[in-house]
Amino acid sequence: MNQLHRSQGISIKTATSFKLLFLLVSLLMIRIEGSFAQRFDHEDRMRFADSVTRVIVWTYLPGDTGFQGYRDAVTALKMTLNKKGYEAIVVMYDKKQGVPAQIWKNNIISSLKKNEAFLEVATLIKKDTSIVSYDPYSHVYIINPYGNRIVSRDRPGLSDSVLTRYFSEVVSKIYVNWRIPPELAFIAVYSKKEKVALPDIGLAVTYSLSAIPRSSHPVVIVASAPPSKNIQTRLEFTFFGGYIGASRMDVAKEYEPSVRGTAKFAGNAQYGLEASIGLIKHVDILILYRRLQTMIRVNTPDLIGYGEITSIQNFYEVGANYNFTLNKVISPYIGVSIGALNFVPKNRYFRDVWYLITSAQGGVKFYLSKRIGLRLQAEMLYQGHPTNAPFLYSDDIFNRPYSAMSNMLQFGFSGGFIFRVGN
Repeated sequence: MNQLHRSQGISIKTATSFKLLFLLVSLLMIRIEGSFAQRFDHEDRMRFADSVTRVIVWTYLPGDTGFQGYRDAVTALKMTLNKKGYEAIVVMYDKKQGVPAQIWKNNIISSLKKNEAFLEVATLIKKDTSIVSYDPYSHVYIINPYGNRIVSRDRPGLSDSVLTRYFSEVVSKIYVNWRIPPELAFIAVYSKKEKVALPDIGLAVTYSLSAIPRSSHPVVIVASAPPSKNIQTRLEFTFFGGYIGASRMDVAKEYEPSVRGTAKFAGNAQYGLEASIGLIKHVDILILYRRLQTMIRVNTPDLIGYGEITSIQNFYEVGANYNFTLNKVISPYIGVSIGALNFVPKNRYFRDVWYLITSAQGGVKFYLSKRIGLRLQAEMLYQGHPTNAPFLYSDDIFNRPYSAMSNMLQFGFSGGFIFRVGN
């Protein structure tokens, strides 16, 4: 009885071992079926890179009696080979010649020169058999006006209420004619099967050629793309502060023009914000606001003892700067701007007035990083207005209104922090 139990236990263990071994072999076979590769050995790889300069390329759809190919596959083949330094010559099989495709291929391989190789690439786009339970290997494509096959669906879709996806499969094989004995020429020196879970045959082709060595003597040099002439939009915000020096203006009493004098503006601190947009190379379009609060003393016969008047000047300007970029860190510039000045006397009897303002500026920017920089600038501001423009203007008949009789020039400097957005 014990012997019977012992034999049954051995049988169960043996059966379990066979199942595990079968499962392991099955998984291994699935992996081998899904992707295989025959790599160059070291000697063949070195010789291929040193001697081959031209690759004859043949691509087709397996099972297609017309041996047509995908245009994207041809483009990817030529581009990949060119990047590795090889000249790519595309050939097509024509069954009208009356020669079977295998013999036609062997004739090409037999006639290869020492600097040539033959690349055979089979390409196919299939339905994903893991989720489609019927007709999994049918070709799903349409013919475009150029005679090229195009997959009719390039994204998951519903076909008879069944979710359908596609994948690309490529088998690439390379033959050379310098192997000994000569019969080895008909055995691929390199082969690789690549499967991509997308209907992107060009991507699968590129992956399948990844192990081909770069040519030691390239005959094709792929030029890098020329730098774009279109400069990407760059945006900078500058918070600045500084000083504007003292200035003066001729003034006259509004109802008594013979009563003349000067209005002297004391120097004081300024601050503001500037936004600049780089739309074309070296030129920035700018919008800025600056604020200056200063004291005014009007020296006329009737206002000598009046005291000082506090005023606020709000500058609103638009303009442009031209950058003399020296390198990635230092960028000198000059520019001009124009706008409006809002002059606000801080006195309940006087009203605010508006003047035309033009300015010229020059300075240098120092970029500490891609996003942050510093700016130093000198500026000249010019207030313009017609003769007898309102200055100390009031509707109160008991007040002393005065008119501006001359324009005014101001000089200043500022420093700021730059914050860059975009490129």
